Amino acid sequence: MIPATSLSHYITGLPALSVPDKSGFVADWHLLEAFAGRKPLPVAGVNFPSTHHLFGSQGIDERGDSLRGTGVRGTGAIYVANAPRAIADLLHRSVLEQRDLNWLSLEQYQLPGDLLDELRALIQILDSHLPSEVLRSWIAKQLTTA
Repeated sequence: MIPATSLSHYITGLPALSVPDKSGFVADWHLLEAFAGRKPLPVAGVNFPSTHHLFGSQGIDERGDSLRGTGVRGTGAIYVANAPRAIADLLHRSVLEQRDLNWLSLEQYQLPGDLLDELRALIQILDSHLPSEVLRSWIAKQLTTA
């Protein structure tokens, strides 16, 4: 069952990458695995660090109908991060936890140009508020080739 969500408490991280956005784009193809029998879904501001103070509600959409159409159970509005926001949230958490970022490769997600531009803008905000050499190294590797 999907937990309660809102524009400030939304599903993010890896499961969000498997939910089609309003254009139909899916960054990852593991929708059922992402929502079936998983530990608690990562919900920003609940069990996953919030980035609302950095990005507001940018990249968060209500996608309850598309999720329920796949058999995922949930009632009411279900707010989910789009691919750029989910990736920026993952980067934010990793920087806060001082983790290596090499596990996250943009190549595997094949973001179209508009979403890649959105991700670049989010990362610029993240870098200006939470500067990190690890993040800058990741940016140099991932965004110069993307």
